[in-house]
Amino acid sequence: MIANILSLNTITNWLLSFLILAPAVLIAVTFHEYAHGAVANMLGDPTAKEQGRLSLNPLRHLDPIGTLLFVIFRFGWGKPVPVDSRHFKRPRWDMVLVSLAGPATNFSLAALFGLLIKFQVVTISGQGGGIGDLLGILVLMTAQINIVLGVFNLLPLPPLDGSRLVSALLPAPMLKHYHAIEGYGIAIIFISVYFFPGRLFGLFEPFIKFFQHLFLA
Repeated sequence: MIANILSLNTITNWLLSFLILAPAVLIAVTFHEYAHGAVANMLGDPTAKEQGRLSLNPLRHLDPIGTLLFVIFRFGWGKPVPVDSRHFKRPRWDMVLVSLAGPATNFSLAALFGLLIKFQVVTISGQGGGIGDLLGILVLMTAQINIVLGVFNLLPLPPLDGSRLVSALLPAPMLKHYHAIEGYGIAIIFISVYFFPGRLFGLFEPFIKFFQHLFLA
């Protein structure tokens, strides 16, 4: 009987956590990918618009693997927005602007949701159970997820956004070797998450704490 109650409580807590996490992830991923497409379109590349990715419909931006990692590990990614740099006037640096648009949007959203907490538009009493508390937790979780998504995507590992900045700064002889690891980027992330989660999180934890203090303290 006790085991059944504990099991029920565990399932209930997991479902509640998922119901709060899901909209936070959808908001973070959708605006992140939309920002890539919007900036690319602004700089002359209509590819995202033509393929229906210049949209705030979350279903157009969800990547199954990236979303699963969000649910399990609280970080991940969305489906990459298609970009054709041949449309750009300055392909190398315009790609940097397109790439940084995603994380910049996440940090902007984190700041916005952080203001809702700072100015007590939403509150968290700590007692739980109330609609107000759930809304406050949702706002806080959305800010946190946006911070994590922004920081994670700035890692200089292809195909994450941070790799585009590195590509723009590397000299041509080194660029070829750097791009050679792009096809293994997702595998490297998976191996790091599964076998070295502490080291991976430790790599960007200081940056997460910096933005948490900046937007949520």
